[in-house]
Amino acid sequence: MFELRIDALHHAPESAVCLWLKVMTTFGSLYRHASPWSSSGWLPDKCDGITKPTGRPALAVCTVYEPNFPDPQVHRLTTTALNLFNDCIVREAAIRGLPVLDLRLICTKPEDYANEIEPGVPGGKKIAAGILNLFQRHDFSSHRTAIYQ
Repeated sequence: MFELRIDALHHAPESAVCLWLKVMTTFGSLYRHASPWSSSGWLPDKCDGITKPTGRPALAVCTVYEPNFPDPQVHRLTTTALNLFNDCIVREAAIRGLPVLDLRLICTKPEDYANEIEPGVPGGKKIAAGILNLFQRHDFSSHRTAIYQ
């Protein structure tokens, strides 16, 4: 099976691989520089009043949830693409010691969704519970990344 994966990558058109790399690099750069922890100076403006007693802002990030496409091939393709974005999000959180709410682990059932790409009321309730759980359990003074669901 491992040989099949390498063989598939070997025969993938170079332009497709280069396109994925460009998308991932561009998103990573934009995410990094538009983030509230960037040196752009807007963290204090946007996060005033949400610091913990330690003085460290109580910030967390979340991944992008997987879609709910009924067609298995479309679902696999979109999930693969989203993994590129989620990798950038988790990497930036890890660099900064921020907790991550992994929405891929929360919205897992078709009934969690209102349509193919948006959570419905059940999914929204699960996401809200995940946010509450993260902020109640995470030690923001630890400067450690942890994954929550």
